Amino acid sequence: MKESIKKTRRTPALEALNEAHRLAVSPFVFQALCAMTDLGMMRALDEAGSEGLTLEALCEKSPCSDYAARSLLEVAVRFGVAQRSDEGRFSLTNTGIFFVNDLHVGINFRFTRDVCYEGLGGLTDSFRESRPAGLKVFGDWPTIYPGIQKLPGRAKESWFEFDHHYSDEAYPKALPLVFTDGIDSITDVGGNTGKWARSCCAWRSDIRVAVIDLPEQCETVDRVMAEEGLASRVTTHPMNVLSDQPFPKTGTKAWWMSQFLDCFSPSQIVSILKKAHAAMEDDAVLYILEPLIGRQPFPVADACLAAMSLYFTALANGTSRFYPYDEFEVFVEAAGFEIERVHDGLGMEHTLLVCRKKKA
Repeated sequence: MKESIKKTRRTPALEALNEAHRLAVSPFVFQALCAMTDLGMMRALDEAGSEGLTLEALCEKSPCSDYAARSLLEVAVRFGVAQRSDEGRFSLTNTGIFFVNDLHVGINFRFTRDVCYEGLGGLTDSFRESRPAGLKVFGDWPTIYPGIQKLPGRAKESWFEFDHHYSDEAYPKALPLVFTDGIDSITDVGGNTGKWARSCCAWRSDIRVAVIDLPEQCETVDRVMAEEGLASRVTTHPMNVLSDQPFPKTGTKAWWMSQFLDCFSPSQIVSILKKAHAAMEDDAVLYILEPLIGRQPFPVADACLAAMSLYFTALANGTSRFYPYDEFEVFVEAAGFEIERVHDGLGMEHTLLVCRKKKA
């Protein structure tokens, strides 16, 4: 942190002032891009390519009013998303092209717009009160997790798109790392909709999966597995992992927690891991798949994780975040485990921690 401060202080004054101004108005820029997307302006400009469109042609293709086009293009040009030629034609810059076409940018954008933006207005109260104060924009739940299935259409779609996209890319790389050395059974703590369970069953026909999650999530898993003919291989154990109820002793050779522990505070993470420790066989392996700050391939990925951590504060639970690796290492060791191996680069952002019980 001190090094970051030193680097910031070395920034030339005018450049630093310009950046401060950009930060101050960045919500306006984001909403301008939302409007340009919803009005069809971004897609029309993208389809026009380098030739671009005149103002009149853009209004015809979008369609949008002359006032809307002029107002929004002024923002897009000033902030490097679009450009205007000497002939008065507008086209997207490379930044604009990536904004429209990059899969990951699009998913992050829709998650921010549909799930997070309005609720982030409650961020200060969330920090003061250790609760997701912004969640009130969707419903009266203590956390977002019981209400995920009840989110309004676009918010629900964007939440699952965000949640599943990153795991979808990580799972194919994780499967051969997990199912080695005779492992044919696994307990998925925080199984959500059963996506990992389905992946396991598709990977090998002899694999058995136990899922632990909230009752409403287990109902979803049961329904999906029945529909796909996997009910005999996937069992569910409904419970609140934060309750005093111990985890069931499933007898599986591996335990799995994917994009799960970042939903909890440090003390809750240690508590959950201790419950897993008590329920696991002594020779079982614990796999933890998480996006960890500080282990990303590019600085912008670490920055995105740090920023999007605020979703947990304002909307999800009020107490958790995406954690750095060194903090996660402390949690794991405090619960009686040791990290045996670390695999980075699974999918876009994920790290797989391979943990075993500490030897007495």
